[in-house]
Amino acid sequence: MLFRKLLTLLLFLTVSIAFAQKNTVLDTPTSRHYLSFQWFGLTFHPGGGSVFMRDNYPLRLDTKAYWVLNIGASVSYDYALSKRFFIRTEGAYFMDCAWQKSACLHVGLHFTPLKWGKHSINGGLGPMFLVRGDWGKFERYRRGDDFFGDRVKNGWQYRFFPIGGEFEYLYQLNPRWQFQYSVIPGYPAVITSKIGARMRF
Repeated sequence: MLFRKLLTLLLFLTVSIAFAQKNTVLDTPTSRHYLSFQWFGLTFHPGGGSVFMRDNYPLRLDTKAYWVLNIGASVSYDYALSKRFFIRTEGAYFMDCAWQKSACLHVGLHFTPLKWGKHSINGGLGPMFLVRGDWGKFERYRRGDDFFGDRVKNGWQYRFFPIGGEFEYLYQLNPRWQFQYSVIPGYPAVITSKIGARMRF
């Protein structure tokens, strides 16, 4: 099962490169490779945190856990295919709302539709694989929730999203560095944000 999911990620990457490689005109010949480092992050629950679990959210910022801090980091590598398209491979490790170890892997084709001055906005789609420590250890947790369902193996809950999304705001600090703010829209369950820097090399 895990092998099939990783194979899907690799297949998506290969097809995306083949599709977008037609236009490879770049601003400069050295601008193909980018590395990002970001910190988690403020998380928003549109309907509030789970009624049964919100008391187990140690870093919630309000009583109904609409806002929760997550602690962790992500690293991503971008390969520019053209002025507007790039492939992103990303990995993250963080503590979730219930302070359980969590991780995700994402590969996606990203597009930059808006650029003005030093500002730019991009978005991307692609497969995402998410795991977290099994919340079944909590007495009030109801197995089979809307987000992970009954997907549990060896003490981990997991879910594979064939299409996961990410939106991003970038501000050019200098020719090499950009300020980076990202949003991962897991609506209607959760919307997570990250902040950091992106480096061209």
